[in-house]
Amino acid sequence: MNRALREMVKQPLVYCEAQATIEAALRLMHQARIGSMVIISDTRHPIGIFTRHDVLDRVSLAGRFLSDPISIAMTPKPVTLPDDAGAYEAALLIAAHGIRHVPLTDNGKLSGVITERDLFAVQRVGVRGINREIARAHEVVTLEQAERDMQTLTRTLLAQGAAAEQLTHLITALHDALSRRIIEVVQQQHDLQGIQWCWLAFGS
Repeated sequence: MNRALREMVKQPLVYCEAQATIEAALRLMHQARIGSMVIISDTRHPIGIFTRHDVLDRVSLAGRFLSDPISIAMTPKPVTLPDDAGAYEAALLIAAHGIRHVPLTDNGKLSGVITERDLFAVQRVGVRGINREIARAHEVVTLEQAERDMQTLTRTLLAQGAAAEQLTHLITALHDALSRRIIEVVQQQHDLQGIQWCWLAFGS
């Protein structure tokens, strides 16, 4: 978890500029067999990201033309990390934001992309998978399974030599997401109209 991210990148760097068409970006993704495309500025700074999962919502259902620029379909201001950051920092971002790809930079310029698979290739349970499971849950029983998956993830990371402090931050980020979702699910069972309330957590 302390390895520099630049040492863990598996895919060659593939990107396109903001004025490229959606079709050009999709063809490049298909040829390179990658699931995401980083969009850069004229100075090679990452300004957006486009993934295969965006095709349905932001292209097909949005009625975009393949000749439209990729900039109108991308997610702007992607979360990035310097490529000398540790794997732990990328894992924490994935846990906190539920993202799958993290663009890497060198002096602000795009230098690579790290994915959840690069970080957790041998795991059955992934960080983003747990985050997605939590976000989609509509019943407490589903969230109970997410908690069990977190325990499996913890044991796996311990076996792989993850440091205690790093592991604590990672699991805490997932538990924060779990707590928020539990509150959202349970509050729907009560009439809280007109009531101001908050959730407070103290200690472990």
